[in-house]
Amino acid sequence: MSNIPREFIMAVIYNLTTFTRIDIPLLPESISEEYSAQFDDIQVLGRSTPYAGYGGGGPRSVSLDLPVHVDYSNGEYLNTIEKLKALPYPEYDDYIEPPKVYVKIGDFIAIVGYCDSVSVNWEKPYGQDMNGNMVYYKSEVSISLTEALKFPHSASQIESGIGTRRRG
Repeated sequence: MSNIPREFIMAVIYNLTTFTRIDIPLLPESISEEYSAQFDDIQVLGRSTPYAGYGGGGPRSVSLDLPVHVDYSNGEYLNTIEKLKALPYPEYDDYIEPPKVYVKIGDFIAIVGYCDSVSVNWEKPYGQDMNGNMVYYKSEVSISLTEALKFPHSASQIESGIGTRRRG
């Protein structure tokens, strides 16, 4: 991938169901990360205002748009798109396990979870790739993820970067 401009960052996506790694160089327009907490009012006899009790929260969700360009795919453009489209699908073995993914983008997003949706928007121009396939030269792949953890993170773990720099 020597023709990738220096200012690009790498998105690394592991399909933990098929053990496939996908590397995508990108300059993301935006990445959305969200976590919502729920607080319940606890009424106390003789108190004029209720206490706010932590009722739970999450899960964390991440949405991103990945620009995939034929010039930065080393002849793997269509394979990369197909691998991304496979993220929400399970493998059908003796039992069906929900498909999990690990996504790391630069030093600011790291998430293990489920791929809720993948959408591909093919964009002009159209022509031949390195392998002679007729393709659009650019596509925008939108992915929505929901975090799935065995043990939830604490505030101090999030402050230390567990959801960004290290696998969570």
